[in-house]
Amino acid sequence: MPSLPRRAPRAFTLIELLVVIAIIAVLIGLLLPAVQKVREASARTKCQNNLKQAALAITAYADVYGVYPHGRFGCDGSSTAPCLAAAPAGQNDPAKAGFSGFVQILPYLEAENLFRLFSQTSMVWPTNNTPADWRDANRQAAETRPAFYVCPSDISRPFREYNGITAAATGSYALVHGSLGPSSGITEAMKMRNTGMFMYRTARKRAEMTDGTSSTMIVGEVIDAHTPESSNVWSLGLRHVDSLRTTDNPLNTPTATGVTYPTSGAGRANGAFASRHVRGANFAFGDGHVQFVPDTIDLTTYRQLSTRAGGEVANP
Repeated sequence: MPSLPRRAPRAFTLIELLVVIAIIAVLIGLLLPAVQKVREASARTKCQNNLKQAALAITAYADVYGVYPHGRFGCDGSSTAPCLAAAPAGQNDPAKAGFSGFVQILPYLEAENLFRLFSQTSMVWPTNNTPADWRDANRQAAETRPAFYVCPSDISRPFREYNGITAAATGSYALVHGSLGPSSGITEAMKMRNTGMFMYRTARKRAEMTDGTSSTMIVGEVIDAHTPESSNVWSLGLRHVDSLRTTDNPLNTPTATGVTYPTSGAGRANGAFASRHVRGANFAFGDGHVQFVPDTIDLTTYRQLSTRAGGEVANP
């Protein structure tokens, strides 16, 4: 019997193809926000875990030594009391080593080897035109960027340059210096007698946290760590920037805005805590718990949370 003729397959029309493409685009548009939300939720959880580990390491340090780590180990370039007896600015002296509290707690974060790389008799890192031996003594350690000091949501560059030739690793977290910030300039009161738990030179005891461990913030997030205005070298302690921040300005105040020191020109630091999360930032408290603090928080309450002995029991 003769076979029936085959029917030629029907091709897609241009209109049908455009409709299919449009449907796929709509589906992708619906899916992307969900994927981004999941990704940000994962990053925020990882960030909170980093802060949790830092808080536990600080507590472990306090259990061993009876005091919290220094915000900055030693003095800075100041030659006024109580640093008058230390070496003058420009001299290599361990009294002005400048290590942040994040260096001091490395052994309690299973990073003993990194801790041992730091020289105990040299400056951790120069911020001005200082002798090369200060820089070289700690180069390998200061150029290391521990993953537990980096928030996945932070888009800061991994290194901060000085003098155009040197670089130090940045971090996403800073210790809570207190409520005295750029409004107080660079006074001794702000650096050495601030209202938080982490100071220049002086190590605070846990008993001094009379506002309560659950109501006192000890570590928070920062952004733009590679910039002069918001520099955040994790191994260095410095007022308004590296590893030390305050609640003088509201949470998430944009870099180089608000109250700053200096008030004009390059390097205007506002000392603010901030994050790349939406509408707030994570903070670790003295009892080890981590909480997301909204940037709509009342400024008075926010500042109360940064004090160790303000006589109030504040909650975010």
